[in-house]
Amino acid sequence: MKDLSSLDIQQVLAKTVNEAPNLDAALNSLLNNICEFTRWDYGEVWMPCQEGTILELYSAFYITPYRSNAQIDALEKFHICTKGFTFPSGIGLPGRVWASQQPEWLPDACAVSEGVFLRNQIAKAFGVKTGFGIPVVGSDRILAVLVFFMLDTHEENQELIDFLATIATQMGGKLEKLL
Repeated sequence: MKDLSSLDIQQVLAKTVNEAPNLDAALNSLLNNICEFTRWDYGEVWMPCQEGTILELYSAFYITPYRSNAQIDALEKFHICTKGFTFPSGIGLPGRVWASQQPEWLPDACAVSEGVFLRNQIAKAFGVKTGFGIPVVGSDRILAVLVFFMLDTHEENQELIDFLATIATQMGGKLEKLL
C-alpha cells in the first residue's frame, strides 16, 4: 500500500464518495482510489441486474497507468472481453462473492480451472494473475461486488483483505444513497 495510514485512506475514500454527484462518479472514484492506494492493476464493478438474478458489469472500471504500454493494452483488452460476461449467484469469482457475501482471493487466476474462474482463458491471454472480489453490502442486500486484479501473482494478504472489507462496509451505506 502507499505510505498513508489506513485511516487516511478511509477518510479520502469517504470524502470522494460523499462528494460524488452520482453513482458513476462515486464508483469510479472508489475504484481509482482503492487501486492507487493498494496497487491493484485493474478494478471492476459487478452489480445485480434489475431483477436481481445475475451480476452485470457496471460501467466503472480502473486500469493502472503505471505499467508498460503493452501491459496497459492487455488490461484494456481483458476489460473488453469481460463485457460479454454475466454471473449468476455462486458462479465465477463475482458470483461466489455475491452468494457468500464474503471476500475471495485467487492467488493466480490462470492456475485454476474455468469452473473456478470463468475468465481463465482471457486471464491467460492477457497476463492477469491475482484476483480479489469483495461485496459492498447495503442495509439489506448486496449492492455490488468489487473485483480487482494484478498482473503479478500474490499470495493471500489477510491484512489487505481485512482493510478492503472495512472500506467496502463503510462505503455500502454511502453508495446505497446514490442508487
